Amino acid sequence: MHVIRNGEKRDVKKVEQFLSSGKVSFEGVETNINYFLLVEDLEGNLLATLGIEPVNNVGILRSMVVKMEIKEEDLLIIFQHMYKLAVSKKLSALYLTTNNAKSIPLFQVMGFEKIERSQLPSEFEISSYGSQLLTYSQAIYMKKGI
Repeated sequence: MHVIRNGEKRDVKKVEQFLSSGKVSFEGVETNINYFLLVEDLEGNLLATLGIEPVNNVGILRSMVVKMEIKEEDLLIIFQHMYKLAVSKKLSALYLTTNNAKSIPLFQVMGFEKIERSQLPSEFEISSYGSQLLTYSQAIYMKKGI
C-alpha cells in the first residue's frame, strides 16, 4: 500500500536525497516543495516523486523519479493527484518533456497531447529548469490544459 501526499518543508532534504539517488537535479526543491507529490510506503520511505516547476500560471512537470515498486496503474493515480494539485494552485496548463517515445501513449492516456517546440509558452525561457529542457535535441513536448 502507498500513501500519496503533498510535499512539505520538512520533506526537503528527503526529496533532495531521493532525487540525487535517481541522478535528477534537485535545484529548486526547497523553493517549490509545496508543488511536489511524494509517494511513500507505510514506513515513510519514498517510492516516487513528481514535481511542478511553477512559472506564472503554467507548470512544468519535473523530478519524476520512480522506484521499481511503482506500477503503471500507480503512475495514473500519481498523475491524477498532480492534476488536482495543479488545479488547486490555479495553473492553466501543465507541460512535460520526455525523450522516451515509448512513454507517449501513457501520457496521452493521462490527457497530455504532443505539441511542437514552437507551441511552448515563453515561461519555458523564464524558468531555469524550462530553459534547460529547451536544449535537449531529442525532446518531445506535451501539454495538458487545466
